[in-house]
Amino acid sequence: MNVMLPHHKSHVFLLGLLLIDLPVVVAIAVLGLFFGFAHVYNDVMDWRMQHLWSMIPSVLLAVWLGRRWWKAR
Repeated sequence: MNVMLPHHKSHVFLLGLLLIDLPVVVAIAVLGLFFGFAHVYNDVMDWRMQHLWSMIPSVLLAVWLGRRWWKAR
């Protein structure tokens, strides 16, 4: 089953962030249908950059997931 795991630490971290932030991406996609994708994406990312604490859970979960995947190898 190790074939399915990412093999580089940077890939593990990026894949972890993608999976953790998937609900945010889906919400942007759904709201983007009604209000425009670029407008919604810019608003959400501006808000997240102004409130950096909103990224702490994503980074912590990505690190935890990455360590778990790395140990599974």
